[in-house]
Amino acid sequence: MRKTCHKFRKSGICRICFVMTVMASLVLSMMSFPNKMTRVSAATGFSGSPLSVAKQGVVRIVQADNIEDPEYLALGSGFGVGVIGEETDIFVTNRHVVYNEYTGRISDYVYILLDDEALTIVTSMSGYSFETNPDHMIRCSVLYPTDDDPEYPDIAILKAERPVPGRHALQLQSAQLADDGIAVYAIGYPGSADDMGTSYNSSGTQAMTPIPASIEASTITDGILSRKMRFSSADDTWVIQQTAQINHGNSGGPLVTEDGIVIGINTYGMGGELSDNGLSEYKLAVFADYAIAQLENLGIEYNVFPETDEDDEDEDDDEDEDEDEDVRDEENDISVYLWILVIALAVLLVVFIVILIVVLAKRKRRKKQMIQGYPPNGPVPMDPPLVHDSNTIPVPPVRNSFEPVMSVPNVPMQPATSGTGEFRLQALGGTMAGRSFPIQGEIALGRDPARCQVLYPGSTKGVSGYHCRLYFADSSLILEDMGSSFGTYYKGRRINPGEKIALNPGDVFYLGHEAESFRIDFIM
Repeated sequence: MRKTCHKFRKSGICRICFVMTVMASLVLSMMSFPNKMTRVSAATGFSGSPLSVAKQGVVRIVQADNIEDPEYLALGSGFGVGVIGEETDIFVTNRHVVYNEYTGRISDYVYILLDDEALTIVTSMSGYSFETNPDHMIRCSVLYPTDDDPEYPDIAILKAERPVPGRHALQLQSAQLADDGIAVYAIGYPGSADDMGTSYNSSGTQAMTPIPASIEASTITDGILSRKMRFSSADDTWVIQQTAQINHGNSGGPLVTEDGIVIGINTYGMGGELSDNGLSEYKLAVFADYAIAQLENLGIEYNVFPETDEDDEDEDDDEDEDEDEDVRDEENDISVYLWILVIALAVLLVVFIVILIVVLAKRKRRKKQMIQGYPPNGPVPMDPPLVHDSNTIPVPPVRNSFEPVMSVPNVPMQPATSGTGEFRLQALGGTMAGRSFPIQGEIALGRDPARCQVLYPGSTKGVSGYHCRLYFADSSLILEDMGSSFGTYYKGRRINPGEKIALNPGDVFYLGHEAESFRIDFIM
Protein backbone atom coordinates (compact mmCIF):
# COMPACT_ATOMS: atom_id res chain seq x y z
CA MET A 1 0.00 0.00 0.00
CA ARG A 2 2.83 2.38 0.78
CA LYS A 3 4.48 1.79 -2.57
CA THR A 4 1.22 2.57 -4.39
CA CYS A 5 0.81 5.86 -2.53
CA HIS A 6 4.42 6.74 -3.20
CA LYS A 7 3.92 6.25 -6.93
CA PHE A 8 0.77 8.33 -6.80
CA ARG A 9 2.64 11.21 -5.16
CA LYS A 10 5.40 11.02 -7.77
CA SER A 11 2.90 11.03 -10.61
CA GLY A 12 1.11 14.00 -9.06
CA ILE A 13 4.35 15.96 -8.90
CA CYS A 14 5.07 15.02 -12.50
CA ARG A 15 1.64 16.28 -13.53
CA ILE A 16 2.28 19.60 -11.81
CA CYS A 17 5.68 19.91 -13.58
CA PHE A 18 4.07 19.10 -16.91
CA VAL A 19 1.32 21.71 -16.43
CA MET A 20 3.87 24.33 -15.35
CA THR A 21 6.04 23.60 -18.44
CA VAL A 22 3.08 23.88 -20.80
CA MET A 23 1.97 27.17 -19.24
CA ALA A 24 5.51 28.59 -19.44
CA SER A 25 5.77 27.64 -23.13
CA LEU A 26 2.35 29.20 -23.81
CA VAL A 27 3.29 32.47 -22.12
CA LEU A 28 6.64 32.68 -23.92
CA SER A 29 5.04 32.06 -27.30
CA MET A 30 2.38 34.68 -26.61
CA MET A 31 5.03 37.20 -25.53
CA SER A 32 6.72 36.80 -28.91
CA PHE A 33 3.40 37.23 -30.75
CA PRO A 34 3.40 41.07 -30.90
CA ASN A 35 6.79 41.05 -32.62
CA LYS A 36 5.33 38.90 -35.40
CA MET A 37 2.30 41.09 -35.94
CA THR A 38 4.26 43.97 -37.48
CA ARG A 39 7.42 43.40 -39.48
CA VAL A 40 9.50 46.57 -39.72
CA SER A 41 12.51 46.72 -42.02
CA ALA A 42 15.65 47.63 -40.08
CA ALA A 43 17.17 49.24 -43.16
CA THR A 44 14.32 51.56 -44.16
CA GLY A 45 11.76 51.71 -41.37
CA PHE A 46 8.98 50.67 -43.80
CA SER A 47 6.64 47.88 -42.76
CA GLY A 48 6.50 44.74 -44.85
CA SER A 49 8.97 42.06 -45.83
CA PRO A 50 12.48 43.28 -46.76
CA LEU A 51 11.93 42.17 -50.37
CA SER A 52 8.62 44.01 -50.74
CA VAL A 53 10.33 47.10 -49.31
CA ALA A 54 13.22 46.68 -51.76
CA LYS A 55 10.74 46.66 -54.69
CA GLN A 56 9.87 50.25 -53.76
CA GLY A 57 13.39 51.31 -54.74
CA VAL A 58 13.34 49.75 -58.26
CA VAL A 59 12.38 51.68 -61.43
CA ARG A 60 11.95 50.99 -65.14
CA ILE A 61 14.21 52.99 -67.47
CA VAL A 62 13.78 53.80 -71.16
CA GLN A 63 16.21 55.47 -73.56
CA ALA A 64 15.25 56.53 -77.07
CA ASP A 65 16.25 58.71 -80.04
CA ASN A 66 13.54 61.15 -78.91
CA ILE A 67 10.53 60.86 -76.66
CA GLU A 68 7.76 62.64 -78.60
CA ASP A 69 7.79 60.31 -81.63
CA PRO A 70 10.45 57.65 -81.04
CA GLU A 71 11.59 55.28 -83.75
CA TYR A 72 14.00 53.47 -81.45
CA LEU A 73 13.92 52.75 -77.72
CA ALA A 74 15.49 50.33 -75.24
CA LEU A 75 14.21 49.28 -71.83
CA GLY A 76 16.00 48.33 -68.62
CA SER A 77 15.77 48.49 -64.83
CA GLY A 78 17.50 50.53 -62.14
CA PHE A 79 17.42 51.22 -58.39
CA GLY A 80 17.65 54.26 -56.12
CA VAL A 81 20.52 55.19 -53.81
CA GLY A 82 20.94 57.96 -51.27
CA VAL A 83 19.43 58.48 -47.82
CA ILE A 84 17.80 55.21 -46.78
CA GLY A 85 14.01 55.30 -46.76
CA GLU A 86 13.72 58.69 -48.51
CA GLU A 87 12.53 59.39 -52.06
CA THR A 88 15.58 59.88 -54.25
CA ASP A 89 16.68 61.35 -57.57
CA ILE A 90 19.88 59.25 -57.91
CA PHE A 91 19.66 55.84 -59.60
CA VAL A 92 22.09 53.07 -60.59
CA THR A 93 21.73 50.98 -63.75
CA ASN A 94 23.88 49.42 -66.51
CA ARG A 95 25.86 51.41 -69.05
CA HIS A 96 24.35 49.41 -71.91
CA VAL A 97 20.85 50.47 -70.75
CA VAL A 98 21.64 54.14 -71.50
CA TYR A 99 23.96 53.56 -74.48
CA ASN A 100 22.44 54.20 -77.93
CA GLU A 101 23.79 51.53 -80.26
CA TYR A 102 22.73 53.50 -83.36
CA THR A 103 24.56 56.71 -82.50
CA GLY A 104 27.43 55.05 -80.63
CA ARG A 105 26.99 57.53 -77.75
CA ILE A 106 25.41 57.76 -74.31
CA SER A 107 21.77 58.68 -74.99
CA ASP A 108 20.49 62.22 -74.41
CA TYR A 109 16.97 60.87 -73.89
CA VAL A 110 16.87 58.74 -70.74
CA TYR A 111 13.65 58.57 -68.73
CA ILE A 112 12.22 56.82 -65.69
CA LEU A 113 8.70 55.51 -66.26
CA LEU A 114 6.41 56.32 -63.35
CA ASP A 115 3.56 53.89 -63.97
CA ASP A 116 1.88 51.56 -66.46
CA GLU A 117 0.48 54.47 -68.52
CA ALA A 118 3.79 56.01 -69.56
CA LEU A 119 4.54 53.88 -72.65
CA THR A 120 2.61 51.57 -74.98
CA ILE A 121 3.96 49.49 -77.87
CA VAL A 122 1.57 49.17 -80.81
CA THR A 123 2.14 46.18 -83.10
CA SER A 124 0.43 45.92 -86.49
CA MET A 125 0.99 44.39 -89.90
CA SER A 126 3.15 47.39 -90.84
CA GLY A 127 5.49 46.98 -87.83
CA TYR A 128 5.99 48.66 -84.46
CA SER A 129 5.10 52.11 -83.22
CA PHE A 130 5.24 53.71 -79.78
CA GLU A 131 2.75 55.80 -77.84
CA THR A 132 4.40 57.87 -75.09
CA ASN A 133 2.95 59.95 -72.27
CA PRO A 134 5.70 62.38 -71.11
CA ASP A 135 3.58 63.44 -68.11
CA HIS A 136 4.13 59.96 -66.70
CA MET A 137 7.92 60.06 -67.11
CA ILE A 138 10.83 61.87 -65.47
CA ARG A 139 13.87 62.76 -67.57
CA CYS A 140 17.35 61.86 -66.31
CA SER A 141 20.87 63.05 -66.99
CA VAL A 142 23.71 60.52 -67.06
CA LEU A 143 26.35 61.50 -64.48
CA TYR A 144 28.52 58.47 -65.29
CA PRO A 145 29.75 57.26 -67.72
CA THR A 146 30.55 59.87 -70.32
CA ASP A 147 31.32 59.01 -73.94
CA ASP A 148 35.02 59.05 -73.06
CA ASP A 149 34.77 56.57 -70.17
CA PRO A 150 35.59 52.88 -70.74
CA GLU A 151 32.88 50.34 -71.59
CA TYR A 152 33.56 48.32 -68.44
CA PRO A 153 32.56 47.95 -65.71
CA ASP A 154 29.02 48.06 -67.13
CA ILE A 155 27.45 50.53 -64.67
CA ALA A 156 25.80 53.96 -64.95
CA ILE A 157 24.75 56.65 -62.43
CA LEU A 158 21.66 58.72 -63.29
CA LYS A 159 20.21 61.91 -61.80
CA ALA A 160 16.48 62.50 -62.30
CA GLU A 161 15.11 66.02 -62.72
CA ARG A 162 13.27 65.58 -59.41
CA PRO A 163 12.86 62.85 -56.78
CA VAL A 164 10.77 59.99 -58.16
CA PRO A 165 7.49 59.70 -56.19
CA GLY A 166 7.20 56.52 -54.16
CA ARG A 167 10.70 55.28 -55.01
CA HIS A 168 13.22 55.32 -52.17
CA ALA A 169 16.94 54.66 -51.79
CA LEU A 170 18.24 51.13 -51.13
CA GLN A 171 21.19 50.11 -48.99
CA LEU A 172 24.39 48.84 -50.62
CA GLN A 173 26.87 46.21 -49.48
CA SER A 174 30.23 45.08 -50.81
CA ALA A 175 29.74 41.86 -52.75
CA GLN A 176 33.04 40.67 -51.30
CA LEU A 177 31.33 40.34 -47.90
CA ALA A 178 28.55 38.08 -49.24
CA ASP A 179 29.15 34.36 -48.72
CA ASP A 180 28.72 31.73 -51.40
CA GLY A 181 25.49 29.76 -51.06
CA ILE A 182 23.34 32.52 -49.56
CA ALA A 183 19.88 33.22 -50.97
CA VAL A 184 19.76 36.09 -53.49
CA TYR A 185 16.91 37.76 -55.35
CA ALA A 186 16.80 39.58 -58.71
CA ILE A 187 14.30 42.47 -58.88
CA GLY A 188 13.39 44.21 -62.12
CA TYR A 189 11.16 44.42 -65.19
CA PRO A 190 11.86 41.49 -67.57
CA GLY A 191 10.49 42.04 -71.07
CA SER A 192 9.14 38.48 -71.16
CA ALA A 193 6.47 39.53 -68.64
CA ASP A 194 5.20 42.44 -70.77
CA ASP A 195 3.20 40.30 -73.20
CA MET A 196 0.81 39.25 -70.43
CA GLY A 197 -0.85 42.68 -70.67
CA THR A 198 -1.30 42.68 -74.48
CA SER A 199 -4.79 43.43 -75.87
CA TYR A 200 -6.09 43.42 -79.47
CA ASN A 201 -8.49 45.57 -81.50
CA SER A 202 -11.81 44.17 -82.69
CA SER A 203 -10.38 42.96 -86.00
CA GLY A 204 -7.34 41.40 -84.38
CA THR A 205 -4.96 43.31 -86.66
CA GLN A 206 -3.43 45.53 -84.00
CA ALA A 207 -1.92 44.62 -80.61
CA MET A 208 -1.56 47.13 -77.77
CA THR A 209 1.10 46.29 -75.15
CA PRO A 210 1.31 48.73 -72.21
CA ILE A 211 4.81 48.67 -70.70
CA PRO A 212 4.38 47.99 -66.95
CA ALA A 213 6.47 50.26 -64.73
CA SER A 214 4.60 50.48 -61.43
CA ILE A 215 6.07 49.16 -58.18
CA GLU A 216 3.60 46.27 -58.23
CA ALA A 217 4.62 45.31 -61.79
CA SER A 218 8.25 44.55 -60.93
CA THR A 219 9.13 40.89 -60.51
CA ILE A 220 11.27 39.00 -57.98
CA THR A 221 13.09 35.78 -58.85
CA ASP A 222 15.09 33.78 -56.34
CA GLY A 223 18.31 31.78 -56.42
CA ILE A 224 21.62 31.31 -54.65
CA LEU A 225 25.00 32.98 -54.91
CA SER A 226 27.05 30.37 -56.77
CA ARG A 227 30.44 32.06 -56.80
CA LYS A 228 32.34 35.34 -57.26
CA MET A 229 34.65 35.59 -60.27
CA ARG A 230 36.38 37.84 -62.78
CA PHE A 231 34.54 37.91 -66.13
CA SER A 232 37.18 37.88 -68.87
CA SER A 233 34.68 38.91 -71.58
CA ALA A 234 34.07 42.17 -69.67
CA ASP A 235 37.68 43.24 -69.12
CA ASP A 236 38.00 41.06 -65.98
CA THR A 237 35.10 42.79 -64.21
CA TRP A 238 34.27 41.23 -60.83
CA VAL A 239 30.84 39.56 -61.08
CA ILE A 240 28.51 37.35 -59.04
CA GLN A 241 27.36 34.15 -60.71
CA GLN A 242 23.92 33.32 -59.36
CA THR A 243 20.86 31.21 -60.21
CA ALA A 244 17.96 33.71 -59.97
CA GLN A 245 16.36 33.92 -63.44
CA ILE A 246 16.85 37.19 -65.34
CA ASN A 247 15.82 38.20 -68.86
CA HIS A 248 16.01 41.11 -71.29
CA GLY A 249 14.77 44.12 -69.29
CA ASN A 250 16.29 42.98 -65.97
CA SER A 251 19.55 44.74 -66.88
CA GLY A 252 20.46 47.39 -64.32
CA GLY A 253 18.14 46.04 -61.62
CA PRO A 254 19.43 45.08 -58.17
CA LEU A 255 20.55 41.67 -56.93
CA VAL A 256 19.66 41.72 -53.23
CA THR A 257 20.03 39.54 -50.14
CA GLU A 258 17.06 38.27 -48.15
CA ASP A 259 17.35 41.52 -46.13
CA GLY A 260 16.81 43.62 -49.28
CA ILE A 261 20.43 44.88 -49.38
CA VAL A 262 21.98 45.38 -52.83
CA ILE A 263 25.16 43.36 -53.48
CA GLY A 264 25.12 43.36 -57.31
CA ILE A 265 23.70 44.85 -60.52
CA ASN A 266 22.01 42.31 -62.82
CA THR A 267 23.88 42.56 -66.13
CA TYR A 268 24.60 39.43 -68.16
CA GLY A 269 22.80 36.23 -69.14
CA MET A 270 24.76 33.55 -70.95
CA GLY A 271 24.22 30.05 -72.30
CA GLY A 272 20.90 28.29 -72.78
CA GLU A 273 18.49 29.48 -75.45
CA LEU A 274 19.70 32.81 -76.84
CA SER A 275 16.33 33.89 -78.28
CA ASP A 276 14.62 37.14 -77.27
CA ASN A 277 12.74 35.48 -74.44
CA GLY A 278 15.01 32.47 -73.95
CA LEU A 279 16.28 31.34 -70.57
CA SER A 280 19.92 31.93 -69.69
CA GLU A 281 22.01 29.16 -68.20
CA TYR A 282 24.41 31.52 -66.41
CA LYS A 283 23.31 34.76 -64.74
CA LEU A 284 25.91 37.36 -63.80
CA ALA A 285 25.63 40.52 -61.69
CA VAL A 286 28.36 43.17 -61.57
CA PHE A 287 29.75 43.81 -58.06
CA ALA A 288 27.96 46.64 -56.23
CA ASP A 289 31.48 47.76 -55.23
CA TYR A 290 31.88 49.46 -58.64
CA ALA A 291 28.77 51.58 -58.06
CA ILE A 292 29.99 52.43 -54.53
CA ALA A 293 33.33 53.61 -55.94
CA GLN A 294 31.69 55.86 -58.59
CA LEU A 295 29.23 57.35 -56.07
CA GLU A 296 32.25 58.12 -53.88
CA ASN A 297 34.06 59.76 -56.81
CA LEU A 298 30.99 61.86 -57.68
CA GLY A 299 30.53 62.95 -54.06
CA ILE A 300 26.99 61.52 -53.94
CA GLU A 301 25.51 60.47 -50.61
CA TYR A 302 24.71 56.78 -50.26
CA ASN A 303 24.34 54.18 -47.53
CA VAL A 304 26.50 51.07 -47.13
CA PHE A 305 25.85 48.05 -44.91
CA PRO A 306 27.44 47.63 -42.45
CA GLU A 307 27.95 51.28 -41.55
CA THR A 308 31.56 52.27 -40.77
CA ASP A 309 31.21 55.97 -40.01
CA GLU A 310 30.70 56.57 -36.29
CA ASP A 311 28.67 59.74 -36.78
CA ASP A 312 26.30 57.97 -39.15
CA GLU A 313 26.05 55.12 -36.68
CA ASP A 314 25.08 57.56 -33.93
CA GLU A 315 22.39 59.06 -36.16
CA ASP A 316 21.13 55.61 -37.11
CA ASP A 317 21.07 54.62 -33.44
CA ASP A 318 18.95 57.68 -32.65
CA GLU A 319 16.55 56.85 -35.48
CA ASP A 320 16.40 53.21 -34.40
CA GLU A 321 15.62 54.29 -30.85
CA ASP A 322 12.75 56.45 -32.10
CA GLU A 323 11.41 53.58 -34.20
CA ASP A 324 11.78 51.14 -31.31
CA GLU A 325 9.89 53.55 -29.05
CA ASP A 326 7.03 53.73 -31.55
CA VAL A 327 6.91 49.94 -31.78
CA ARG A 328 6.97 49.63 -27.99
CA ASP A 329 4.05 52.03 -27.70
CA GLU A 330 2.04 49.92 -30.11
CA GLU A 331 2.89 46.74 -28.23
CA ASN A 332 2.15 48.03 -24.72
CA ASP A 333 -1.59 47.48 -24.96
CA ILE A 334 -1.09 43.95 -26.26
CA SER A 335 1.47 43.15 -23.55
CA VAL A 336 -0.68 44.04 -20.51
CA TYR A 337 -2.62 40.79 -20.42
CA LEU A 338 0.60 38.83 -20.93
CA TRP A 339 2.03 40.26 -17.71
CA ILE A 340 -1.15 39.17 -15.92
CA LEU A 341 -0.49 35.65 -17.14
CA VAL A 342 3.14 35.90 -16.00
CA ILE A 343 2.05 36.94 -12.50
CA ALA A 344 -0.45 34.08 -12.38
CA LEU A 345 2.26 31.67 -13.45
CA ALA A 346 4.56 32.98 -10.72
CA VAL A 347 1.85 32.42 -8.09
CA LEU A 348 1.32 28.85 -9.30
CA LEU A 349 5.07 28.28 -9.18
CA VAL A 350 5.22 29.43 -5.54
CA VAL A 351 2.31 27.12 -4.65
CA PHE A 352 4.05 24.24 -6.37
CA ILE A 353 7.30 24.87 -4.45
CA VAL A 354 5.40 24.99 -1.13
CA ILE A 355 3.60 21.73 -1.90
CA LEU A 356 6.88 20.10 -2.92
CA ILE A 357 8.57 21.21 0.33
CA VAL A 358 5.69 19.84 2.42
CA VAL A 359 5.71 16.50 0.60
CA LEU A 360 9.46 16.11 0.98
CA ALA A 361 9.31 17.03 4.70
CA LYS A 362 6.64 14.40 5.34
CA ARG A 363 8.63 11.75 3.53
CA LYS A 364 11.73 12.64 5.54
CA ARG A 365 9.85 12.38 8.87
CA ARG A 366 8.34 9.02 7.83
CA LYS A 367 11.75 7.66 6.91
CA LYS A 368 13.20 8.83 10.23
CA GLN A 369 10.38 7.09 12.14
CA MET A 370 11.03 3.84 10.22
CA ILE A 371 14.74 3.70 11.08
CA GLN A 372 14.45 4.65 14.78
CA GLY A 373 16.00 1.89 17.00
CA TYR A 374 18.18 0.59 14.13
CA PRO A 375 20.50 -1.30 14.38
CA PRO A 376 18.89 -3.59 17.03
CA ASN A 377 22.18 -5.00 18.42
CA GLY A 378 24.36 -1.93 18.65
CA PRO A 379 26.45 -0.04 16.15
CA VAL A 380 27.57 -1.65 12.93
CA PRO A 381 31.37 -2.06 12.78
CA MET A 382 33.09 -0.08 10.05
CA ASP A 383 35.25 -1.73 7.41
CA PRO A 384 38.97 -1.65 8.19
CA PRO A 385 40.90 1.11 6.44
CA LEU A 386 42.66 0.28 3.21
CA VAL A 387 46.42 -0.05 3.58
CA HIS A 388 48.76 0.03 0.57
CA ASP A 389 51.87 -2.13 0.79
CA SER A 390 54.72 -2.70 -1.58
CA ASN A 391 52.59 -5.05 -3.65
CA THR A 392 49.84 -2.54 -4.34
CA ILE A 393 49.71 -0.74 -7.66
CA PRO A 394 50.95 2.84 -7.23
CA VAL A 395 48.59 5.68 -8.13
CA PRO A 396 49.90 7.46 -11.24
CA PRO A 397 50.82 11.13 -10.79
CA VAL A 398 48.19 13.65 -11.88
CA ARG A 399 49.18 15.50 -15.06
CA ASN A 400 48.93 19.30 -14.81
CA SER A 401 46.47 20.82 -17.25
CA PHE A 402 49.05 23.37 -18.38
CA GLU A 403 51.69 20.81 -19.38
CA PRO A 404 52.11 20.73 -23.17
CA VAL A 405 50.57 17.79 -24.97
CA MET A 406 53.00 18.00 -27.87
CA SER A 407 55.76 20.24 -29.04
CA VAL A 408 55.05 22.78 -31.81
CA PRO A 409 57.34 22.29 -34.82
CA ASN A 410 59.15 25.22 -36.38
CA VAL A 411 57.22 26.45 -39.44
CA PRO A 412 59.29 26.80 -42.61
CA MET A 413 59.12 30.32 -44.07
CA GLN A 414 58.40 29.48 -47.69
CA PRO A 415 55.37 29.43 -49.98
CA ALA A 416 52.94 26.84 -48.63
CA THR A 417 52.31 23.66 -50.58
CA SER A 418 49.76 20.95 -50.14
CA GLY A 419 52.45 18.77 -48.60
CA THR A 420 53.70 21.19 -45.93
CA GLY A 421 50.73 23.32 -45.01
CA GLU A 422 49.20 26.66 -45.87
CA PHE A 423 49.69 30.26 -44.78
CA ARG A 424 46.41 32.07 -44.10
CA LEU A 425 45.49 35.67 -43.32
CA GLN A 426 43.06 35.69 -40.38
CA ALA A 427 40.98 38.86 -39.84
CA LEU A 428 40.73 39.64 -36.12
CA GLY A 429 38.36 42.62 -36.24
CA GLY A 430 36.79 45.40 -38.26
CA THR A 431 35.01 44.95 -41.58
CA MET A 432 36.55 41.52 -42.30
CA ALA A 433 36.21 40.15 -38.74
CA GLY A 434 36.17 36.36 -38.63
CA ARG A 435 37.15 35.83 -42.27
CA SER A 436 40.23 33.89 -43.38
CA PHE A 437 42.11 34.21 -46.68
CA PRO A 438 44.71 31.80 -48.15
CA ILE A 439 48.08 33.38 -49.01
CA GLN A 440 49.18 31.93 -52.31
CA GLY A 441 51.73 33.90 -54.29
CA GLU A 442 50.71 37.53 -53.72
CA ILE A 443 47.60 38.92 -51.98
CA ALA A 444 46.69 42.64 -51.88
CA LEU A 445 44.40 44.46 -49.42
CA GLY A 446 42.37 47.57 -50.17
CA ARG A 447 39.23 49.04 -51.78
CA ASP A 448 40.23 48.74 -55.45
CA PRO A 449 38.40 45.72 -56.97
CA ALA A 450 40.79 45.70 -59.94
CA ARG A 451 43.95 45.10 -57.83
CA CYS A 452 42.89 43.70 -54.45
CA GLN A 453 41.99 40.15 -53.49
CA VAL A 454 40.98 41.14 -49.93
CA LEU A 455 38.43 43.72 -51.05
CA TYR A 456 37.02 46.31 -48.65
CA PRO A 457 33.74 48.23 -49.27
CA GLY A 458 34.30 51.48 -51.13
CA SER A 459 33.34 53.62 -48.12
CA THR A 460 35.60 51.93 -45.53
CA LYS A 461 37.34 54.63 -43.50
CA GLY A 462 41.11 54.37 -43.06
CA VAL A 463 41.66 51.89 -45.91
CA SER A 464 43.15 53.06 -49.24
CA GLY A 465 42.35 51.72 -52.69
CA TYR A 466 45.65 49.79 -52.91
CA HIS A 467 46.65 49.73 -49.24
CA CYS A 468 49.24 46.97 -48.78
CA ARG A 469 50.28 43.56 -50.06
CA LEU A 470 51.67 40.20 -48.84
CA TYR A 471 54.00 38.07 -50.94
CA PHE A 472 56.81 35.52 -50.66
CA ALA A 473 60.44 36.51 -51.29
CA ASP A 474 63.69 34.72 -50.35
CA SER A 475 61.74 32.05 -48.38
CA SER A 476 60.05 34.76 -46.28
CA LEU A 477 56.52 36.15 -46.13
CA ILE A 478 56.80 39.91 -46.79
CA LEU A 479 54.40 42.72 -45.75
CA GLU A 480 54.73 45.93 -47.82
CA ASP A 481 52.76 49.18 -47.55
CA MET A 482 51.81 50.54 -51.00
CA GLY A 483 51.76 54.24 -50.07
CA SER A 484 48.47 54.15 -48.15
CA SER A 485 47.01 57.38 -46.74
CA PHE A 486 46.44 56.08 -43.21
CA GLY A 487 49.36 53.66 -43.00
CA THR A 488 50.05 50.01 -42.26
CA TYR A 489 51.13 49.23 -38.69
CA TYR A 490 53.32 46.40 -37.39
CA LYS A 491 54.17 46.04 -33.69
CA GLY A 492 52.73 49.50 -33.02
CA ARG A 493 54.92 51.21 -35.65
CA ARG A 494 53.74 52.66 -38.95
CA ILE A 495 55.90 51.08 -41.63
CA ASN A 496 57.26 53.26 -44.42
CA PRO A 497 55.82 52.95 -47.95
CA GLY A 498 57.81 50.32 -49.82
CA GLU A 499 59.43 49.04 -46.60
CA LYS A 500 59.51 45.23 -46.53
CA ILE A 501 58.66 43.51 -43.24
CA ALA A 502 59.30 39.77 -42.86
CA LEU A 503 56.39 38.13 -41.02
CA ASN A 504 56.18 34.95 -38.95
CA PRO A 505 53.13 32.88 -37.96
CA GLY A 506 51.36 34.64 -35.11
CA ASP A 507 52.44 38.15 -36.17
CA VAL A 508 49.69 40.81 -36.19
CA PHE A 509 49.40 43.98 -38.29
CA TYR A 510 46.58 46.42 -38.98
CA LEU A 511 45.36 48.91 -41.63
CA GLY A 512 44.75 52.51 -40.60
CA HIS A 513 43.52 51.71 -37.09
CA GLU A 514 43.63 48.73 -34.74
CA ALA A 515 40.07 47.66 -35.59
CA GLU A 516 41.20 46.47 -39.04
CA SER A 517 43.74 43.94 -37.72
CA PHE A 518 45.01 40.65 -39.19
CA ARG A 519 47.09 37.70 -37.93
CA ILE A 520 49.35 35.39 -39.93
CA ASP A 521 48.43 31.71 -39.38
CA PHE A 522 50.07 28.56 -40.67
CA ILE A 523 47.78 25.54 -41.03
CA MET A 524 49.45 22.12 -41.15
